[in-house]
Amino acid sequence: MSFKSYKEIFLEIEEQYFNGVHKNSKRRRSRNNISDNNSYNRTNKVYFDKILNQNECPTLDSLKSALYSWTPGTKSFKNAYYIYKKIASKATNSQELIRLFDGIDTIQTIFQEKQSISWNEFYNWHNKCSQDCQECDEPWLWVCAMCVTYGLRPSEIAAAQNLFKSWSRRNTTIKAINNPSNKDMLLVVGEFTYFGTSTKTGARIARPLILNQNIWDELRLKQPKLPVINSNSTNSKTLVNLFSGRFRKALIRMNCPITQPYAFRHLANQLGEKYGVPQEIRARSLGHSVAVNDSVYKSRSNLETEVDLLLNFSKSYSNGQEFSPFDFDMAVEKIKSIKAILEA
Repeated sequence: MSFKSYKEIFLEIEEQYFNGVHKNSKRRRSRNNISDNNSYNRTNKVYFDKILNQNECPTLDSLKSALYSWTPGTKSFKNAYYIYKKIASKATNSQELIRLFDGIDTIQTIFQEKQSISWNEFYNWHNKCSQDCQECDEPWLWVCAMCVTYGLRPSEIAAAQNLFKSWSRRNTTIKAINNPSNKDMLLVVGEFTYFGTSTKTGARIARPLILNQNIWDELRLKQPKLPVINSNSTNSKTLVNLFSGRFRKALIRMNCPITQPYAFRHLANQLGEKYGVPQEIRARSLGHSVAVNDSVYKSRSNLETEVDLLLNFSKSYSNGQEFSPFDFDMAVEKIKSIKAILEA
């Protein structure tokens, strides 16, 4: 009997991966896609590389050694468990190897500290930074405002399709963000950024989760200043993380209260709840499921914003004035119809 080597199994898994589709957008994966290559390296190759001799056949000792090179209780250990179990299942002696994984506890108990920021912290910092920041950081300050208003993932702003010109498909036209007459401020997020990486959940339409137009003006949303980044690197990991990495460095330079850009996205979700935006619309605008919004995002809420939400639901303040949220009945139908157009 001919036994398959690790290398043969890795090639089999690699072929299956690139012949599959993106789990969120359902786009077919491609070896020529920067994001797909980075995703494969991050979710598979980094675990394969722990196998020292890839020309040998899988054994209990080599699999166990690779698995426990990751710290139990971490997310990496949990991921490693499933990767090495998949490898074992594809081995010629799979029945013998699969027993290694019986009874192993994969529950994650070690978590990275996740930052949060309140609206007051952000608003006060933004006002101060608008006056003091260097010219080179003004585009990043605008990105901060867009992330808090729309709940964008850091690089999604680099995939925006209607910052400076209107976007049209079939009989639907969405005005440019910089159009003074734009009252809806819908943002078209494309499937790819201007530097070639793909967005996590594909194309979508996002709407502001802050409904106060006075605040839009204060944050200067209609004056887009998209950061322009470039790199000579051909490394997929470097290119995929280029925008978010530069963003973090800018936050540090500008003395932002947080250094994790995702904190802005979670603040946006809470602000949308405060303004009365239904969870279905918030989830769709953020680009994830209602289940994710209900579990992951609520677990990262900011305490100050949570108290404010409970006491001042459906109220917003700017320059001492109180505003009420928009009526969402029409908004729900409009976003559903736009989603249908995007998927057509």
